[in-house]
Amino acid sequence: GLPRRRRRASCRGCVLICCQVAACPKFTMRCLLGLLVASATALRPVARRAALKTLSTLVALPTAATAISGGGKDYAEATIKNQNFDGQKLDNKDFSGADAVDTSFKKASLRGARFFKSDCERADFTGADLTGASFESANLKDAVLAGAKAEGTAFSQTILDAKSFEGADFTEAVVQPYVQKELCKRVSGNTAESLFCP
Repeated sequence: GLPRRRRRASCRGCVLICCQVAACPKFTMRCLLGLLVASATALRPVARRAALKTLSTLVALPTAATAISGGGKDYAEATIKNQNFDGQKLDNKDFSGADAVDTSFKKASLRGARFFKSDCERADFTGADLTGASFESANLKDAVLAGAKAEGTAFSQTILDAKSFEGADFTEAVVQPYVQKELCKRVSGNTAESLFCP
């Protein structure tokens, strides 16, 4: 094992990095990986090659895969544009303020998820389970909600900017009366029934 003095110094370094990450919400993965690369260069050649190979794999992963799990707040304020979350279980996750432009959530489970003030322009929620989710003040311009299950989901007037609702289920969705009226002009069949359209 390490001598006591060196072991303490090593622990202080680890704590410093952890504190920087925890104390600064905008501490990016690029900065963290930079620290890890710097540490890897101090290793012996064989170990260094293995470490750098692992780091290169991490760099290739999307933000979603490297986010800290738990607490339902993994993606708040995160940049996840153009990423693919198809079929993933993301119940109760917090996407508030996230940049989710052109992101795909096809058939993902997003029950209870929060998209407050998130940018979901051209995002694809086809067949996604949005039960109990919240899209208040979210940018939904040209977003696709075809076949989505939006039971009890909260929307603001920005839902009217979405591109498609075909086959979506809005049973008990939380929308203002004038928003419901406008939606009824654009939907039919079971989707219209779920909105209690006349």
